[in-house]
Amino acid sequence: MIRNRLLAWIIPPIIVIYGLVVFFDLKVGRDHAFRETERFLQESTARNAERINLFLCEVRNTARVYSMQLGLRLPESVEELERFLRLYSERHPDIIGFVVAFEPGVFQAGQEPFSLALFREKKGAEIRITEVGDSYDFTWWDWYLLPRLIGKDVWTDPYLSGIRERTTYLSSAASPFFRDGKFAGVVLINVDLDDIREIVRSIEPDGATYRLVNTTGTFISAPEKDIEMYHSLFSLGERAGSEEFMEVSRKIIAGESGTAVLDDPLDGSRIWLVYSPLKETGWSLLATIKESTITKPVYDQLRGKLLIFFVGLLVILGIISIKSTQITAPLRHLAAFARELSKGNLDVTVPGKRGDDEIGQLAETFDNMTMQLRENIQSRIREETARKLVENELSVARRIQESLLPRNNSPLLHRTEYALFGANEPATYMAGDFYDFFLVDDHTLALVIADVSGKGVPAAMFMAVTRTLIRNFSLPGASPQSVIQATNEALIADNTDEMFVTLFYACYDLHSGLLTYVNAGHNPPYRISADGRVEPLMPTGPVLGVAEGVRYKEMTVQLAPDDLCVMFTDGVTEAHFPQEAHEQFGEQRLEKLLVDTRDQPVESIGSQILFEVETFARGERVDDITLIVFRTKLSPPPPA
Repeated sequence: MIRNRLLAWIIPPIIVIYGLVVFFDLKVGRDHAFRETERFLQESTARNAERINLFLCEVRNTARVYSMQLGLRLPESVEELERFLRLYSERHPDIIGFVVAFEPGVFQAGQEPFSLALFREKKGAEIRITEVGDSYDFTWWDWYLLPRLIGKDVWTDPYLSGIRERTTYLSSAASPFFRDGKFAGVVLINVDLDDIREIVRSIEPDGATYRLVNTTGTFISAPEKDIEMYHSLFSLGERAGSEEFMEVSRKIIAGESGTAVLDDPLDGSRIWLVYSPLKETGWSLLATIKESTITKPVYDQLRGKLLIFFVGLLVILGIISIKSTQITAPLRHLAAFARELSKGNLDVTVPGKRGDDEIGQLAETFDNMTMQLRENIQSRIREETARKLVENELSVARRIQESLLPRNNSPLLHRTEYALFGANEPATYMAGDFYDFFLVDDHTLALVIADVSGKGVPAAMFMAVTRTLIRNFSLPGASPQSVIQATNEALIADNTDEMFVTLFYACYDLHSGLLTYVNAGHNPPYRISADGRVEPLMPTGPVLGVAEGVRYKEMTVQLAPDDLCVMFTDGVTEAHFPQEAHEQFGEQRLEKLLVDTRDQPVESIGSQILFEVETFARGERVDDITLIVFRTKLSPPPPA
């Protein structure tokens, strides 16, 4: 039906064009979303890392101020030291613990370590003080030993409190103080790890998940409670078997900042990971967001656009259906008239309202025709005779087309200078492919293979015209370039149907072995040397019959004895089983077949190609198959 044809002509191009636009828009949208997310997460992690760092820096500065005071003056008694701690504790209600630890012999006589600790169970709670003595040798703990050894402030990784009733993790800023240039002790300020976690959890939700890891990669803060202080980046990476994640983890604990796109070791989903270090402690703040979260707005927008498109497409379908129905209504009347006429009713007339357009004129013609049929039944006989005449002409045309191809008994097939095999297997009764070979002069053999656009009678006629032009222009001394140039101009002059032809034209010198060719948009033929090297003879210009004034490039190839040249149309490489159109015979199969059979006679090679193609397509031929197999057998040049 005309309506279905209109839909087939209009809808697929719209879908293809819109699909390309959507694909491009999706790619641009995804790339933009990735860039913006990466920029935002980098800014967010850096900003929040600095926020945590500032909090820790204030704590460490407080410890440093107190250690400096102790370095200037030591308390004279435990009571004075206690008052000292209480005073500073009241000034800082958010800090849950102050500890002053002395080097043996500095604060009290004797060599026993002495430390006084002030602590709260939680922020704002009642202050409790305890002495740390024989039962707790703090001199081997990192918070005391490291400042003593390096003489600088240090932060400890989280550890479990040993003196508080509530079991919780602490992190401590330790600042050493000195007397007369010698190490005298450490001021320790404890921070509840839950306070640091609260800062991490307070980061405004933005679709990302934030985690904090210490200098060994252990998770200090994470939404997953089962990994806090129990797992590290490396344990998760080892469990997931991800070397990529392990490499990023090494960068994180090295204090680097950056971005990585990898598989989440927790659930295997694709994530974006942004990490930024805390300068104060060497810890790192991590932000992760699933790639699906980043792309969700893009795909949501895409679904909206597709919905609008399909609604618009339905509107277009409706308009086309309505208008095509209105346009084809007279045609339906003509169809009804034809059905009555086929029943032998010569009194019928074309029903419906008639206009002055072509369909109305056609209806008037049909009415006149029935009137004439009634007046003279012999007009039927004349029509039948005319129909048979057309069929006879088509049959003659089929035979003529077959006669245009080289004959199997052509003397050119039995020359000693070369071996030649040609075949043409049409997909339908009349083919649009053709091949030809003929002598231009006594030492030049012309080889032609071509594929005309379209099928059926028009393609066959265009093929015949092209063949005739090639032969007419292939005069002694004429170069392949001039022959193809003249053929192109001649085809364009009368090509009202805008048909075109891909064509390979070559002149082979029987004495020198030089092959001069022009490839007008045709499948590149193959030259297979005796050692199995495959060289395609690439196009040197566009197809024939399309553009006027095109200049075609001429190429030459020096053929060696026993070189093989195989020319073919796309019916060979594009052969496929109709139900499996995605898999074609292809150039690779053809090249391998040619290399494997290069030493066989040309007839065997050609027959093997036809057999393999037919087998691959399971006997279903969707396009004409044409090929020429040509092997050089150079003879010495004639005597001068």
